[in-house]
Amino acid sequence: MNELTQWCQEIGDILENPNINPNIVLENTLVPVIITVRPDPVPIAIEWHHEMYEYSENRFVINVNRSHYDLSNSELNIIDSPNNAPLRFSFKCEDYSIEYELIKN
Repeated sequence: MNELTQWCQEIGDILENPNINPNIVLENTLVPVIITVRPDPVPIAIEWHHEMYEYSENRFVINVNRSHYDLSNSELNIIDSPNNAPLRFSFKCEDYSIEYELIKN
């Protein structure tokens, strides 16, 4: 039997088991932790706020120097920053690339 098919059937049996309480399975898996120093891992991506993905791209318009851009023509990018330096990212659209630095409060 194909390994993926077998795995899916086994996982399906577990997921459909009415005797398993999903709250217990997920307990302590997503616990937020406040950090006060920058962690060692290097960020590889930056994303828009999750609510921006829930609506049509036409709903959010970004104004830069009196020009208007929608999300489909705009992107956020990580800028290489050493671990001891503040995180930097850029907003890039058709005509502009603007750099920002993350400042903690």
